[in-house]
Parts: sequence; structure tokens; C-alpha cells
Amino acid sequence: MSVNITSLAKGVSVGMVVGAATYAMCCATHKDKKKLKSNAGKAMRAIGSMVEDFSNMF
Repeated sequence: MSVNITSLAKGVSVGMVVGAATYAMCCATHKDKKKLKSNAGKAMRAIGSMVEDFSNMF
């Protein structure tokens, strides 16, 4: 049985992100949660803008 290294790396990275987000949400204060949500929103807008710019190139 062969395991793809890229799929293994993706699985590990997704697990780490989910674990970090869960830890941040359960152990953060109200102020920290608000800041985390704000930063997540900014990151999502930046990624959306990047994808849009990339699609406009082609």
C-alpha cells in the first residue's frame, strides 16, 4: 500500500490548523476571540483577492 507524501503532508497540515484553531477558541479571552475573528476575516479577504487577481491573469 503506497502513501502519497503530498496527501500525507496536507492531512498533517490540516490537522495542525484545526487543532490550533480549536485551542485558540477554547482558551482565548473574549477580547482575543474578537481579534482572532477580525484577523481571520482579513485573511479570507486577502486570499479571495489573490485568487481573483490570479484568475484575471489567465
